[in-house]
Amino acid sequence: EQLTQPTGKANELVKRDVVRVITSGTVMETEILDGNRSNYIASVFYDDKVGVAVCDISTGDFFASEFVGGGAIKDLQEFLVSYKPAEIIANSLAVELSASLECVRANYTPAFSRYDDGHFDKKYAKDKVQRVYNVATLDGFGLAGKNHAVTACSALFDYLKDTQKRDL
Repeated sequence: EQLTQPTGKANELVKRDVVRVITSGTVMETEILDGNRSNYIASVFYDDKVGVAVCDISTGDFFASEFVGGGAIKDLQEFLVSYKPAEIIANSLAVELSASLECVRANYTPAFSRYDDGHFDKKYAKDKVQRVYNVATLDGFGLAGKNHAVTACSALFDYLKDTQKRDL
């Protein structure tokens, strides 16, 4: 968008900047969205466990979960298929994993897009999510001890701030 108005001087430059990046998971315009379904964006963090978060920024709905053990991958697929996200961001290990997921291969969910691994930092995720919600603990959200889910949330908040260019 154009951020300054021209003064009428010849050869004058006006300031322009990107004010919002629209992706399939960040669309908010009602004329573009299907009013009968949510438009979720998901974040997946994978290493020894799986953390996942989904958000519909047009409504503010936000959900997160964590899966461990032998059924973690199956649980992740069921979670993603149930929310049908329009976009999925993920750390590099999760992107590698996604190539083997039946839900991706069968096009029930979109392919995972790599988001810089620096945004999936378990060390700082809890503090970041607590700041976003202005709370002292995440216990009330059912996220106590679920570091992978919290990390997925944190990365999703970063992505939304990067694309929307504002606090949501």
